[in-house]
Amino acid sequence: MRARLLLSAVAVAAAAVLAGAAAATPARAQDAECDSAARAGQSAVLSVYFDTGKTDIKPTHRAELQRLAREAKYQVKVCAIGQADRQGNADFNRRLALKRAEAVAEVLAQAGVPRSVLVASSAGEAFGHFGGNAKVMQERRVDILLPRRKE
Repeated sequence: MRARLLLSAVAVAAAAVLAGAAAATPARAQDAECDSAARAGQSAVLSVYFDTGKTDIKPTHRAELQRLAREAKYQVKVCAIGQADRQGNADFNRRLALKRAEAVAEVLAQAGVPRSVLVASSAGEAFGHFGGNAKVMQERRVDILLPRRKE
């Protein structure tokens, strides 16, 4: 009986460690096509800006996202690439940027864009440094890209 309890405790501890390791990995893997479009400098069709440390989408941006959804629902892929300013540590900023991208993707999905074409990813602090100021709103954003199809 005691051995069985010990095995149960070990199994629970192992599950907790595995769950912690899973939580440390990004919720969604980067998408090569979205990443390539962003790094190639493809212009965003829309940028959604956020307050410091927040993932809430403002009403004006919700209206813009709903307008964009009318076109985006016919796309092969819609990339929502989250970014953060340089406040806080890099890991926190990567996760915050991903949560912002997921929030934008959710609004697009609710507006009719098929979830199968939506890709939410995080650039963390990777793009756009504006004058060395770590608190610039332009860095707290999600860029929405519609990658060009290669034919």
